[in-house]
Order: sequence, then C-alpha cells, then structure tokens
Amino acid sequence: MFKNKSHVCCRLFTLLIFNLFFLILLIPCSLKCQEDDSLYYTNPDYHIAKELFTRRIVMLGDYGHSQPGPYHHVLNTLDNWLKICATKNKDVHLTLILETEKEKTDEINKYIMTDDMSTLIDKFAPGFFLEDLEFYTQLRNFSRRLDSVNNSRTNKLFFNIKGFEEVGNINFEKQALRSRRESELWFVNERDSTTAMGIINYINSKHDEQILMFYGTAHLHNGYLNKNLGFDDLTEKECMGYYLPYYLKKEFGNEKVITYFTLTDLDDYIYNPALKIVRGQDFITDPINLNLPDFQYNNLDYVMGCHGNYVVTIDAINIFSGYILKKIIENLNIYSHWLPGYKATTFYNRHLNAINLLTGNKFLDNNKVNDWFNRSSFDVSNRLYSNQFTDSLQKLFSDKQKSYLINNILSKFGISAIDQRQLQNFEKWKVENLPKILRQIIFTNSIGIFWFGYPDEKIKAKEYLKQFSGEDFQEPEKYLQWYRMKYYGFEY
Repeated sequence: MFKNKSHVCCRLFTLLIFNLFFLILLIPCSLKCQEDDSLYYTNPDYHIAKELFTRRIVMLGDYGHSQPGPYHHVLNTLDNWLKICATKNKDVHLTLILETEKEKTDEINKYIMTDDMSTLIDKFAPGFFLEDLEFYTQLRNFSRRLDSVNNSRTNKLFFNIKGFEEVGNINFEKQALRSRRESELWFVNERDSTTAMGIINYINSKHDEQILMFYGTAHLHNGYLNKNLGFDDLTEKECMGYYLPYYLKKEFGNEKVITYFTLTDLDDYIYNPALKIVRGQDFITDPINLNLPDFQYNNLDYVMGCHGNYVVTIDAINIFSGYILKKIIENLNIYSHWLPGYKATTFYNRHLNAINLLTGNKFLDNNKVNDWFNRSSFDVSNRLYSNQFTDSLQKLFSDKQKSYLINNILSKFGISAIDQRQLQNFEKWKVENLPKILRQIIFTNSIGIFWFGYPDEKIKAKEYLKQFSGEDFQEPEKYLQWYRMKYYGFEY
C-alpha cells in the first residue's frame, strides 16, 4: 500500500515539474508577442494606441470603405488610448484624420458637440452609408467617455476630427468637370501630395498633437508605385506616383510615421511556422514575416490580420424615403450642369438609376425627372411596404436567375450575396428563400427611413423594425447592430 502511495506521489511530483517547466517556456513566449521587437502582436488595437505616444503619425488602413470591421478597430484603438492616458500626468491632444474633406469633419465635430445629426445628414445626403452614421454616433459616445474622464483629471484630454481631402461632396465641381484621363492623372500626381501638404501644415502648427489617420489601405503604401485605377488611359510611366506615407515620412522622418495595412482571412495564407500560433486571432506583423508567395505589400511597415469579414453596407441613396428622393433629384440637377465631365457623368447616372429604383419608373434624364416630380404626389415610402414593390422584385429576380445579377440587386439593399448553387432549383429558392429576403430588404431600408425619413415615414418604419426584430430600440444604429449580429454573427 505504501509502495503504491509513493508511486502516485512520485508521478504527481513529476507531472507538477513538467507543468512548471512548460509554463516557464510558455510565459516568455506569450510575453514576447507584446514586446516592441516582437515577431507579432496579438493585441493590435492596444499596440496601435501605444504607438501614438512615440510616433508623430500612426496610419491605420481599412479593408473596405464604410466597413464596420475597420470602424470597430478605430474605436477600440481610441478606447485603448483613453486607458493609456490614465497613466499620463499631462495634457494629451489626439486628432483623428479621416479620408474626407474639411467640411464634412467640421459637421461631424458639430454633431459630437450638439448630438444633433440633422445638419450633417442634410449637407451630405445621399452620399453616405448607414454604417458611416453609426460610426459617427460611436465617435460621439467615445467623446462622452473622454469628457467623463476629464471631470476627474487636472490635466485634460482633447479629441478632434479632421479631414484634408481636396475633393468631396461639397467642393466637387473641379473634379466633376475633368475627363477620365484628367481624373486619373490628378489621382496619380496630385491627390495624395495635396492631402499630405494639408496634413503637414496642420501638424507643424500643432506641435504637441498626436495623429491617428484612418484611410483606405491603398494610401498606406510607401515608395514609387503604379497607381493605375483599372483603366487604360495612362501609360505605365504616367501611372507611377507616390501615396501619403512618402510625403509624410519625407517631412517627419521614416521612424516617426508608421503604417498598419489591414488584411482579412489571412489564416490560410500563413506559411511562416512561427506565425501558426496567431491563427484565429487579430494580430500585427511585419509583412516579410508572412512569407506569402508573390506578396505585393512589402513596402508597408506592418500588416494587421483581421477576422472581421466584409458586410454588404447599406447605401443611403437606395433608401425609400421622400426625403432621400428629394435630395437625389437636387444632386442630379447639380451634376447635369457639369456634364460631360467623367465624374459628373458617373454620379449623374448613379443618381438617375437610384431614382428609377425608388419610383419604379424609367427616366432618361433630369428634365424628365423634374417634370414628373413637380406634378406628382408619389409616396416612395408607401411603395416600399406595398405588394407592388415585392411583386416587382420577384419578377426582377425571376427574369435574372443568375447569382451575379441577383446579387447586384441585393447589394443595393445591404443584403449578403447568394451562391449560384442556391439557384439550381430556382422555383424552390423562390418559394422558400425569396420571401425571407424580401422582408429583409424592407427591414434594412426601414433602418434608414427611421434614421432620416420624414416624421410620418419614421412611424411606419419603426413599426416594421419592431415587428421584424422584436426589439423596441430608440436609436436607429441599434437596429443596424442587431441586423449585423443576426445575419453576420458580429457582436459589434
């Protein structure tokens, strides 16, 4: 009996020693991934926030404009910055630079101060996605948390939003009048250099400012690169130019400007054995560590691997509200003055197609639209909830019966793409799946109507939102988050 006891104790002791040895090996490894010279960092939002205190400019890329995943990382970075500030016994100033014009960020800042989004919406409708408005509400929530922290601080924290793009919704005429070739040459030679100059002048006038830039990933490339937009108007030599980091690093020094280029779905492309441990996590690494065949991004400082997939964003231009229809027609008439400019034509056709979608009519130009609109009492919101609308969509889907054609329609309403295999038995799909999709279309549209429709439209939209979701939210963005959780599984 004693012999067995001794044997058990010996085994337990051996097991304990083994576990302690394993932990000793594991702890340095887990700590290593957060050190400044690490192969990778597994808490990217904290790491980026920390860099704000050592760099002049920190640039974070999106992996798609208006995507909630990149917005989520920006907000997490801001929250981590706020936590780090708790350890700093001094005033701290942070500016978030967005890829937009000054006029828009001025309105965002006003909204954050007043909690009234109506002016912001009115100035830029229909040129935004619902996810953009949600992001602005979250920036306001962050600003409120900062104000609360300031109440208990002697040294204060300051947060500001800026935009330095030359062209946007407001100052569009110069771009609208250009030909496609002129637009491409402007993009290659002027856009980033002009934006960089605005940023440089701002930073040099604000010597103690921390800068977090949130931009499309293309603008994070450094070096002399081909900036072709996918057309054949320019020669290869004419396509060569620089993006933002070149100008910013030239002004402030290579080490003072750092870029984080975001990529999704990297798990299956991690060939470096040392990085296998980060599969299934968000992480940061130097692009050379990925060992990716034919990897085109070695001119970047860091790559951030994200597990937030793309969602189909909800475009305000396709919201069935009389308010949106009115704003579309106003813009259509403005663009008509700048035809045949390439950008003016692009936007003119986009707005004309949106009017045709919302009304069910086929207008050929803005004059026809104006004649109809001035003598019509058409209720676009009622059309959304009518059997006529669902019948017309059913017929449209029946006529197309190809996934890429159907997905083109679904994308206008923020609905996920379907696979061609789902349509192998189209009649079955039409009976079993299409009615659910049609209700989903009305739901996503109702979120926009509830957000910025006319008062009577909002009442009907809210009724549908409650009926569909079973939730009685007072904030439109809550329905957007509910929808994202239900159909994409994202908690943010």
